[in-house]
Amino acid sequence: MKVLIGTNNKAKIKKYSTILNELQIEYCTPEDLRLNMDIAETGTTPEENSKIKVKAYYEATHMPTIVDDSALIIDGLPEDKQPGVFVRRHNGKRMTDEESITLYSKEIEELGGKTTGTFIIALSVVDKNGNIHTNVINHDRVFVSKPCKARNEGYPMNSLIYNEKTGKYLAETYEGQNIYKGSSFEKDYEFIKSVLLG
Repeated sequence: MKVLIGTNNKAKIKKYSTILNELQIEYCTPEDLRLNMDIAETGTTPEENSKIKVKAYYEATHMPTIVDDSALIIDGLPEDKQPGVFVRRHNGKRMTDEESITLYSKEIEELGGKTTGTFIIALSVVDKNGNIHTNVINHDRVFVSKPCKARNEGYPMNSLIYNEKTGKYLAETYEGQNIYKGSSFEKDYEFIKSVLLG
């Protein structure tokens, strides 16, 4: 069995390839297949968008597929400034990693330099029979306005997420085999394992 990781986001590819390698499942990416798809994310929740994307990739390839989508809620921001499902978009424009860090750093600074928030991640997996399975996990985080120097390409907010217990930013620890360790990533691992391997 070969699984398509339905994204061109390098951080997501690193995350899910690590999990699939651990499960000894072969994988590929849209780039490997020379697949260039512009999928309209018309959902209002991460769950809706992840299902839209995973269905589109499956219909194009008929391969078991993994896709995730996210929303971000930053505590203290007014409703009209909440990123929601538009984490990487601002004023109708898709932001680069550095633009995202600059924007959210400024907004967190206006909240006093530190705040809490939640990443809502919806992970959808199409199994070998074409059935869609979706799991939604809330990742509670602490955000600070001063970014660290480390970067995880594709996950800009990792440079603003701070672990008060370890004294480190997520971008400083999100590497290698560690990227699926910890309660939230282990849940992703177990979910993917249950869908793809039964």
